Amino acid sequence: MLSGSHHPPRATITANFLALLDGDTLDDRGMMTERDEIIQQYLGRAKSDPWEPGHCSFCGERPVVGWFEGPSFRTFVRQSTEVQAEEAWLACETCLALVENDDRDSLAHRSAKRTGSGDQRAERMARQMQDRRFWEPRDHV
Repeated sequence: MLSGSHHPPRATITANFLALLDGDTLDDRGMMTERDEIIQQYLGRAKSDPWEPGHCSFCGERPVVGWFEGPSFRTFVRQSTEVQAEEAWLACETCLALVENDDRDSLAHRSAKRTGSGDQRAERMARQMQDRRFWEPRDHV
């Protein structure tokens, strides 16, 4: 195995593979020359466009653009690093707009589609869960 890298093993292995695919040669020297460039490209991209964790709590989509902090879910932040509470509901762009418009039926519909069934029973169950865990705490502030 090649040594001397200060990058995590998985990143180094992936970069080695990409260097072999993109490189002009298929030898260790060519791979080592290109792998650090590849790693630096990905690190640069991660700094300029950071990954935000999680999936929308309502529909399961990504990317997440808003976090509602518990226990009231009234407090809203735009980045996961700003979350101060131990519990939060995450929202994609579409579901965030639905929350802001108090469109509970559409949120339940999106959630039911997440399970694959999307039928009325699934919508009712989604609505009951959202009412109990998200809307009721939010409404009682």
